[in-house]
Amino acid sequence: MSNPVVGRLIGKELRLNWLFMAGVTFGGFVSLAVCLLGKVGFAAGAIMFVTALIAFAVTLPMQSVAGERKEKTRLFVLSLPISRGEYIWAKVVGVSLCFLAPWTVLLIAALAFILITPVPDGMVVYTTLVLIFALTDFCVIVCAAMFFTSEGALALVIIFMNMSVTFFIIGASALTRIGPDSAIDAIHWSAPALTILGSEIAVVVAVFGALYWLARREPVVI
Repeated sequence: MSNPVVGRLIGKELRLNWLFMAGVTFGGFVSLAVCLLGKVGFAAGAIMFVTALIAFAVTLPMQSVAGERKEKTRLFVLSLPISRGEYIWAKVVGVSLCFLAPWTVLLIAALAFILITPVPDGMVVYTTLVLIFALTDFCVIVCAAMFFTSEGALALVIIFMNMSVTFFIIGASALTRIGPDSAIDAIHWSAPALTILGSEIAVVVAVFGALYWLARREPVVI
């Protein structure tokens, strides 16, 4: 988009959330350090790592999108020379960059941790799927926060997505190929793993596509 206000709004999101982003990144590295403390430490660190990302995926949209709506801040923003559609995508792109920056750093750090340490390299596949699920979780919530004006409806989406994280972690590890492959010292993308990866990408594309379609036809979503 050529409107300079859009770029400024995206930059505003990054400036307002930089401390939050730094905190999550630091927490992720602390979790990886805990993983070095034996089997119990590895389990605790892994839980801390995933929890930090999932909490970030929920609180960032709530703070940046739902919070702005509640505080009536966007009424001022919409008084600027910017259309409703431009506002939606400036907000979505800005918040998404705020999430993607620490998420990308922590994904690379987690995979490097697996490859460098004695942890079986097979964990690369499972770890990648879990972290992409965290990304999917964020995408669904941020799009829901942009579309739903009802706090109750948004709360239901958040509850559903948070519950799905537990089922995903347990279910993916229980699959015939993904679970056993995580214990071997080789990276193997099995058919179930690729199917899950494709499904995660499809969900991300679907929710952003739906938001784009609805934003064009229902400008009152903001």
